Amino acid sequence: MVGWGLLERRSERINLCVAGFALTVIIFYFSDVMDKLGRAASLIGLGVLFLFGGWALERARRQLVARVAGGTP
Repeated sequence: MVGWGLLERRSERINLCVAGFALTVIIFYFSDVMDKLGRAASLIGLGVLFLFGGWALERARRQLVARVAGGTP
């Protein structure tokens, strides 16, 4: 879907794909990882995931949207 957004130069599709990917990672974390860890460790891991994962996704999203807008990545 990101490739489709890049091909048609539509930032909405890139934003939608990034949001969908983040939602998929969160669902996976809750369904698989949180079951295997204790409550405290899973909540700490979720906080770390939100901080660093959100930072990385936002950085990648901004680079892709800049590429679509014609700016430098």
